[in-house]
Amino acid sequence: LWGIKKARLKELEWERGFVENLRLRLGASEKTVWEAIEWWKTKCIWKRPIMKDDAKALRMIMWKVKKSAQ
Repeated sequence: LWGIKKARLKELEWERGFVENLRLRLGASEKTVWEAIEWWKTKCIWKRPIMKDDAKALRMIMWKVKKSAQ
């Protein structure tokens, strides 16, 4: 279990950087970006990591944030 916790904390740290990047890039609130990330993670596969397919995640999350802003 310690290994799982360590991996999840590492993933969260990476995601914080991802969120900050998107927040500055799109001018969106941090909450909106986190909601879009949760939407993406649970869309098809439960809790898939962003790092696994970050280009696709970026594209889809940006779309969701922009759609939420409208």
